[in-house]
Amino acid sequence: MMALLGAQALVGLTALLILVIGGGLLACSARGRALVGLELLAYSVAFGTLGLALIGVGVVSLSMDYGRNAWVLLLLAVVLAGIQWYRFGTLSRLFGRRSGALGLQTRLAAIGWLLMAAIPMAITFLPIKMPSELPDGAYVIKNEHLHVRIQVMMGAFPADNYIPFVATEYLLRDISFAEERPLMPGQEVANRPILMSLAAVPLRAALDAPPKSDGPQPSFRYVGRQWPDVGRFGDDQTYRRFLAVAFVLNGSLFIGAALLFHHFGLSRAYWVAGLLVVGSSPYFIGQTLFAWPKSLAAFFILLSAFTLLARQRTWVAGLLAALAYWSHPYAVVFIGAFALYLLIRERNDLDPRRGLLPFLAAATSGLVIWWGWTHWYLQLPSDLVEQNIGSAGGLVDQAGTRFINLINAVAPISFTSWPSSADLMQASVLGLVGGIGLLLLPQAMVASAQCILARSKDFLLLVVLPSSLLIGIFSALAVPAVHGLQAVAAVLLMLSLRLMQQKKQDKLMMVCVGGQLAINIALLLYRGHALMHG
Repeated sequence: MMALLGAQALVGLTALLILVIGGGLLACSARGRALVGLELLAYSVAFGTLGLALIGVGVVSLSMDYGRNAWVLLLLAVVLAGIQWYRFGTLSRLFGRRSGALGLQTRLAAIGWLLMAAIPMAITFLPIKMPSELPDGAYVIKNEHLHVRIQVMMGAFPADNYIPFVATEYLLRDISFAEERPLMPGQEVANRPILMSLAAVPLRAALDAPPKSDGPQPSFRYVGRQWPDVGRFGDDQTYRRFLAVAFVLNGSLFIGAALLFHHFGLSRAYWVAGLLVVGSSPYFIGQTLFAWPKSLAAFFILLSAFTLLARQRTWVAGLLAALAYWSHPYAVVFIGAFALYLLIRERNDLDPRRGLLPFLAAATSGLVIWWGWTHWYLQLPSDLVEQNIGSAGGLVDQAGTRFINLINAVAPISFTSWPSSADLMQASVLGLVGGIGLLLLPQAMVASAQCILARSKDFLLLVVLPSSLLIGIFSALAVPAVHGLQAVAAVLLMLSLRLMQQKKQDKLMMVCVGGQLAINIALLLYRGHALMHG
């Protein structure tokens, strides 16, 4: 019990640090000081994540003891941010009197964010029954440590949940990315931007900085080759401390969804209903629990899209899109789609500095920094493109594979036999049906079709185009969850609820949402029982 309480306290501390640092950074600009309510919360979390990552850079860049660096930089950041909060009334603009009518919704969104991180943390303490054998492929590291147990919880997901943690350990142990490579079999650091890893550095260093490594690292044998033995880093206590940061960052998608629902005019009842679906969804909970930073990237994508739709400064949208890429490289397709959207929207603007150019300057700067560090400084290859767009097979085979991936991305179940309870549970973790909800999926499809028939450039360019590119990239049958459709799931859920609101189908909404909550909770309880008892 004490270990659980300590882990939840670290979740709360991480969220508080991000919020304080982000609010302090926003108070440095006039536009930031004008933000209130949900917008202030979302941008504070975004810039707080950036601030924590920059502190992480500072920790490992200064030549002094990393633990001391972390304490000094964190205390300095909190003190300076606290002064800004006091000077400009940030707390009142966020949760208090100056937040206006959005005060209650902002508080609910912040509580939901914390719960979205706390629930997965509680799940990590489940005493699950491990399989008798861990096959190659998904299970690169074969032990019963927490990161492997989470792979089992997710249904034999690949070891991607361990990669951001390993990058954090490399940074703090002074292990060369260029000499001790790859991070994991088949995964160079050049394939995996490290925003989450950098954001985890300060707390990891402040709480228990690991000793710096000296000399070549041990290796282990896997699939006939020797690889750096990164499995030795991942004891449960150390990995769980990393998860506290990862869960808070991935849980920020909840805030992105809250802002999205509000922007598109959902009434308070529909807004709460949507967030209840998100908070109980096996899909969103699973994407948070499995500490790959795809939900973090989705949060930045939603906030970048909101910035464009609200016609705020496009360089801010570009910066947020760059942070999405630094979270996970799938975001590059959204950067391209957003740029095309701006080009079409602002085609009659005689001053391009107000639209596309600031967006591209900010977004491409983030990409250039990453590529410069990995490809020029570290001189590391990246085979991410080759992994995803191989050209084996004929044109018909390629088209067939992508069509199957499209179907599986929505509902990854067999249509040739009646699915079992285990099949339904896994589908709710893997596919969009789990994020939107089985009872809300038909309305989402109808609303999407209406947007397409109406030729809505917002929907076609910001949602359909990047989704099609993501699904079209994979040339082999891929696990649907790897497509990077976390942000799209939130958008489709919003469209489903907005359709019922526009048609004044309040009773239908209550039945669908109530039924979906019951389904979500039943699936989670079933999965927990199956994992604990086999």
